[in-house]
Amino acid sequence: MMGLITDTGSFRFTSVSAATLHTASKLMEVGAQPSIIHERLYESNPPSRLRLWGRGLNSLEIICDGRAAIVHLSATDLQECGYVAGDTEGLVNQGLSLVGVEVSVLVREDASGKIKLSFRSKESQDVNAFSREFWNGGGHNQAAGGSATGKLADVLQELRHSLKKWMLE
Repeated sequence: MMGLITDTGSFRFTSVSAATLHTASKLMEVGAQPSIIHERLYESNPPSRLRLWGRGLNSLEIICDGRAAIVHLSATDLQECGYVAGDTEGLVNQGLSLVGVEVSVLVREDASGKIKLSFRSKESQDVNAFSREFWNGGGHNQAAGGSATGKLADVLQELRHSLKKWMLE
């Protein structure tokens, strides 16, 4: 049941079918309790996660005439907030909650200096193609990842440029 909830975005993605809901129904018939699973997934956060989300959301940039959102976290942010693996899970999706935003990006620098990018989009934008073209990555039409090396400020500048080129030209 947990996989169904997370992989379907709590059953909101367009890929959800009658068969998906039928599977969820069968799991409930044998004892799955969605309320308990939801609580464990979304209401059991360590303080480090909330601190990081606050830092990330504070970095929010809206570009491309309001159609793209960027959130970023430096290695220093992760260290100061006590980062634990999984703390940033779902943060990239927050940009999509803004009216008019079609693409949301989370840029995270790890302790070794490697920079990871997570892309999410609404149906009209194929972030898989964007990630492949500009960021050595890939994934799915609405969820993809990429990577970069270099200084975070330089990667952010290149990201702004590539998003503008891809979305506005």
